[in-house]
Amino acid sequence: MIDKNKRILISSALPYVNGLPHLGHLIGCLLSSDVFARFMRLRGFDVMYVGGVDFHGSPAELGAIKEGKNVEDYCNDYAKKHKEIYDGFLLSFDCFGSTHSKENQELVYEAFEGLEKNGFIFEKTLKQVFSKADNMFLADRYIEGTCPYCGYEKARGDQCENCTKLLDPSDLLNPVSAISGSSDLEITDTKHLFLQLQDLQPELEKWLKDKENNSDNNLTWDKQTYGIAKKWVSEGLKERCITRDLKWGFVVPRDGYENKVFYVWFDAPFGYLSIVKEKNPARFDDFWKKPDETLYFQFMGKDNVPFHAVFFPSVLIGAGDKYKKVDVIKSFSFLNYEGGKFSKSAGRGVFAEDALKELPCDYWRYWLLCNTPESDDVNFSFAKFASDINKDLNDILGNFILRVLKFYNKKYGDVISEIPAESIKNVFNEYNHIIEKTSKLIESYTNNFENLKYRKAMEDLRAIWVIGNEFIDYAAPWVLDKTDSIKTQAILIFAMNLIRIYAVLLSPVCPTFAKKILDIFGIDFNPISNKQTIKWVDYENMIDEMSVISFGQKLNIPDSMFNKISDEQVELWKEKFKA
Repeated sequence: MIDKNKRILISSALPYVNGLPHLGHLIGCLLSSDVFARFMRLRGFDVMYVGGVDFHGSPAELGAIKEGKNVEDYCNDYAKKHKEIYDGFLLSFDCFGSTHSKENQELVYEAFEGLEKNGFIFEKTLKQVFSKADNMFLADRYIEGTCPYCGYEKARGDQCENCTKLLDPSDLLNPVSAISGSSDLEITDTKHLFLQLQDLQPELEKWLKDKENNSDNNLTWDKQTYGIAKKWVSEGLKERCITRDLKWGFVVPRDGYENKVFYVWFDAPFGYLSIVKEKNPARFDDFWKKPDETLYFQFMGKDNVPFHAVFFPSVLIGAGDKYKKVDVIKSFSFLNYEGGKFSKSAGRGVFAEDALKELPCDYWRYWLLCNTPESDDVNFSFAKFASDINKDLNDILGNFILRVLKFYNKKYGDVISEIPAESIKNVFNEYNHIIEKTSKLIESYTNNFENLKYRKAMEDLRAIWVIGNEFIDYAAPWVLDKTDSIKTQAILIFAMNLIRIYAVLLSPVCPTFAKKILDIFGIDFNPISNKQTIKWVDYENMIDEMSVISFGQKLNIPDSMFNKISDEQVELWKEKFKA
């Protein structure tokens, strides 16, 4: 169990601002981190949840060129769109910002100065393609031409998508700029700065030593994350270029480098620090400068692991180790779409902004958490989406809630009538095995959440709901009521307490669904606020947890709990999103 005295720092990977997220992006770093932040807040931890967007790098500069916009305006426009989507999915960031701030620039310059002072920076001359028409150096992927191996005419300067051969720009036949289409290219010398990663490897290896997967210690890394980091280190770290011939970004503070900026992966990770420093400066030192008092969790797709597990920790070590380094990296594999890939350009796949137009966010949140690609890639299909939603939310949870509440309302009204306390006690004693079974599963659910094992946690949650249905089937209040009205009411009150508990357990995953359930009992819960009025279920004291809903409680019973998805709707979605 995590030490209750520790502060909890959580960061979600900062997506490039030039594209909008699809369902895979959501589960790969955004929803997974939000659910953990909500879970830890409910348990009483001091949480700082950091998110934002990455303004820098060639994708932003080139995206602005293609749309004919000033690059900063372009970034601000897309940042606003990102934030609207994140708000739509109820991501509960404590601090949200971008990598383009004076606070981030100060931290990046500070680190660069430390690396130079400690002898980890050197200069090297490279040959790079320059486009006269665009008046800029071109990154490899922005040079197109004919592949010399297969003849594919749209091969990029780093790889041919057709035959998958790795390429250099000089390999391409008839190369042109992917921006302007111009063939007026030349290879010219350009100076750049490099980080001596190989000299930092011994210290990095010491730091990585205690991160290896160990099921007895949830502060170690999962096998996928550790395996990626270990592979990079075991193959031997190599020097890494940290500057680029771009106009957009943080200008390198060195004579002769006035027309160069820092490599995006050099400055972007400092965004986790700078966003807190900018948005909540009073808490910056607490979370970033007191490493023994804070536990730091990062969430990302597996393709980002090398930069967070190797590159950025090495930068911090080489610059003087002033700031908190990550304790746990949770990485995810990829979510595919109907057997293929998401494609914005082809209109294929469900992108986040479109998903919200089809169903409220909690339907997507629920399915994605249940099907998290934790170690292997997972395929999204509308058929499975509909099946899971209908079975879990409608047939299990919704069915239990409405059976209990509508029967009570039909027989006894919408206010819980007082009955002898002895009757309640007798039912609790008779069904103590239900309490014990539920308690054990809640303990497992809690531990799996704390250990970031989302799919196992969601299996626990479904199993908890099943217990409720089995209980009400066995107790059969609609039969018992014919002979013992008092015991029937006691059984229904027992079931209502289970319903409240289910709402609390569901709240990190589906906050609006949880609110809908808690509203039935007049319990205050704001799915948007980061200051919660409810607490996590105390599974060690379940008798107390089972005694919250009691006599005199007004019941606000909805007509339905969840929307069932029809086969016709599935076919419409498949056509609409080109499945």
